[in-house]
Amino acid sequence: MLQSTTTKTTEKILNIALMGCTDSGKSEVAGLFRHFHQNPNRNSYPCPTRTDRYYPRKYSPYFIATRCSRDYYVSANMAFVSFEKDENSSLLQFIDSGALSMYIKNQLGAISMANVAILIINTHFMMDSHDEYVEELKNQLIAARVNQVREFVVCVNGMDLCNYDENEFKRSIERIEPIFKEIFEKSLTDYQIIPTSIFTEDNLLCHSQQLNWYKGPTLYESLEMISQSMVFEKYSGLRFIIIKEMFISGVGKIICGKVQCGQLRKGQTVLLPLNNSSFVTRQVIDLEINHEKVEQVDSNTICGVYLGDIPHNLVRTGFIVSDELDQLKPVVSFEAEVVLRAGVKGFRVGAIPIVSCSLQHISCRINSIQEQKKVKIVTMTPIHNILFMENYTEKGGFLGRFLLRENGKIIGYGKVIHVHFN
Repeated sequence: MLQSTTTKTTEKILNIALMGCTDSGKSEVAGLFRHFHQNPNRNSYPCPTRTDRYYPRKYSPYFIATRCSRDYYVSANMAFVSFEKDENSSLLQFIDSGALSMYIKNQLGAISMANVAILIINTHFMMDSHDEYVEELKNQLIAARVNQVREFVVCVNGMDLCNYDENEFKRSIERIEPIFKEIFEKSLTDYQIIPTSIFTEDNLLCHSQQLNWYKGPTLYESLEMISQSMVFEKYSGLRFIIIKEMFISGVGKIICGKVQCGQLRKGQTVLLPLNNSSFVTRQVIDLEINHEKVEQVDSNTICGVYLGDIPHNLVRTGFIVSDELDQLKPVVSFEAEVVLRAGVKGFRVGAIPIVSCSLQHISCRINSIQEQKKVKIVTMTPIHNILFMENYTEKGGFLGRFLLRENGKIIGYGKVIHVHFN
């Protein structure tokens, strides 16, 4: 942990999920912003995500080359990349994960951490020949809707492959519009849409000379405008969700997580849940945001926390740290309103789908089902593992909304209307 203490304004921090199907270029966006953040005088440095081995217009070989050579790589795990242009700019925290269906658990987790999303689509995306890409995109959009992602910035990538043609830009939007409208019931044109080429860095941080017909903001300018205008609702009662543990030599275990609601303050006493269903009381010794020490962290902020000695292998991703005066306990069962996707079969009493609630992915048995018009009232019980939930009307509802998965696919979603504790 750093020795100096700063007072970073957490209202100017934006958590951004990178969304897009396989080979859309979303991980390259994170890699570029990571490079810009680490090298302020970037003109004197070659970008690690770029390669001269292939001509830029050869799209597929370019991605093959960068996957083999780039410094930044995302596969199964979530990755976090920070970017801050200067002291007066917002801190952008990008959250990325692999787009393949086999990594759906981490996709859902990454999107649940965000309040803004960058949706990256390709000029070469064809719905009729890429059914698996369509399913990847639908899964991510459903997760964004359920987790109430509030703003989108849409990037049409690969403009260099079509000679920066405006008509191809419009056709790309038309191809994605039906998918977006099906999930969000809103038009894609309600959001900022930017023609980009990630390989040649067009319209990412600087305006492209190749796209003179586009008069709108760059990707960075769009995110900065959202950050300045977005107002976050504040809820009392600490809910800090654990993302992962990190070991720092000379310090010890640091817990990386997100303050979903409430505040986390230096010196505060918190309750840390363990894998054996018990809790331990710990005092917050140090807090940091983007490698800078702070005295307190407000809601909607990803940070690092040092709590002193932590029992080995007993802290798990998805666990919720709460205040000792407002403890959150694991649920024994919960009742929820559930909406199933079209064509779902086998949803019956005794079935055991996976409930994905924030970073928690727990198998739950269906105890009862009541049919009510467009929804089902379902009672479920967690199997073997600990699950933290609250009513969707409490604390912004981040622990009251969930997705249902089975065989690697999203089969439905729901909201918690009642929880049962021991």
